[in-house]
Amino acid sequence: MKKVLFMIPTLKGGGAEKILIDLLQQFDLNEWSVNLLVLFKNNVYQDQIPSGVTLRQSHISQFRGNIHAMKLTTPQQLYRLLVKTDYDTVISFLEGPTTRIVAGCLNPNTRLINWVHNEFHELSKLGSSYRSIEELQQTYQRFDQTVFVSQTARQALLSLIDLPEEKTKVLYNPLDMKQVLKHVAVDKKIPLTTEQPIKLITIGRLSYQKGYDRLLPIMAKLIHEDGLRVTLDILGVGENLNKLKKQVLNLDLAATVNFLGFVKQPYTHLAQADMFVCSSRYEGYSTVVTEATLLGLPVVTTDCSGMSEILQDTGVITANQEEALYRGLKKVLSDRKLLAELRIKAQQRGQQLSNQDNAIEIINFLREVSS
Repeated sequence: MKKVLFMIPTLKGGGAEKILIDLLQQFDLNEWSVNLLVLFKNNVYQDQIPSGVTLRQSHISQFRGNIHAMKLTTPQQLYRLLVKTDYDTVISFLEGPTTRIVAGCLNPNTRLINWVHNEFHELSKLGSSYRSIEELQQTYQRFDQTVFVSQTARQALLSLIDLPEEKTKVLYNPLDMKQVLKHVAVDKKIPLTTEQPIKLITIGRLSYQKGYDRLLPIMAKLIHEDGLRVTLDILGVGENLNKLKKQVLNLDLAATVNFLGFVKQPYTHLAQADMFVCSSRYEGYSTVVTEATLLGLPVVTTDCSGMSEILQDTGVITANQEEALYRGLKKVLSDRKLLAELRIKAQQRGQQLSNQDNAIEIINFLREVSS
């Protein structure tokens, strides 16, 4: 039986955390001993960990400055302190402190894998968990394989860190297809009269990365200046909630923008919406955009890593700027026939995506690495 350990900073409700939960459900526990080590205590998804997966928690509290404190200890010391036992394969499933810790494994028989979920164009964006940029580069070179969730994420990091091509792999995120596809609304019609508001939805952590601080002024412009009838549901939690709520009040959007909090299974909300909007400043390979497309939902998004790979020619991808996203949304929202056409294209692309089994590809890759 192959013994694998996944390590992740938290299970606090982000995209990578949800992807990991979906992936863990796909392992054959007659073949694999699957273990999960969560570094910090903040675990929204803990009750969704499949039975049979051994959960280990370090019980380190997440507080301002603890990443800096961890840098006082070497990766080797942290690995011995936290991991303690031997595994065939150890995986850091999200870039950050767990990457540094896993690189501290000194067992030559253990395969080390680093999963990169975001697109990075500056090493400083990755550097907060490391003593120096030099240590960061040495850490990434310690891994037997580095997995990227999109081609663009791979290209970006390889422009910054010299990794052998044979030690890199692109593997798209797995999804619980059955759970998503139960909510497909094949016969849903786009409201064609201007009296009916178009219902937008977006899902993500309420953080700088997701760009909701620039989506809200766009909503105000569409509603108050352009006279468009549109509403927006925002699903997610995060550190910017209070700031965003104040922004909603200041922009006179209280009647049209709704904060729905964290929703474990957002598929019903997605299926009931008319369009998905992504305002992110950066992504890796967006789980929620993939889920929206699987459900046949038209997508308007900023140009982030993985978007062209997910959508191909079925959605609207704008430049990653507030004005460009505004123009893209206005174009679609002003032409309801165009919105209906985009739904048909999204349904067709959703059918293609539903035939992919990314989880099997990932497990086959892990089987090969572990052998």
